[in-house]
Amino acid sequence: MRDKFQIASYAAVVDTSAEIILEEAVKGEIEPRWCCVLGNEGCGISSNVIDACKSRIRIGMTDGVDSLSIGVAGAILLHGMKHK
Repeated sequence: MRDKFQIASYAAVVDTSAEIILEEAVKGEIEPRWCCVLGNEGCGISSNVIDACKSRIRIGMTDGVDSLSIGVAGAILLHGMKHK
């Protein structure tokens, strides 16, 4: 998608080594034309799909919280990315 349609894809991950932490992203860090790839709650996104994405993005979590439901995570990511 990134070449044909010039859309940047971001893989939503729980990996602490993600390149982008949503809350720390500065305005303009998320490209104007983007999509966010979300995986299921059990297995997440396959590694080949993650590798095909431009970057990995995650939601910063407070200590003791290691996951959110896919619906909640998706809503947070889509809202936050829209403003970055």
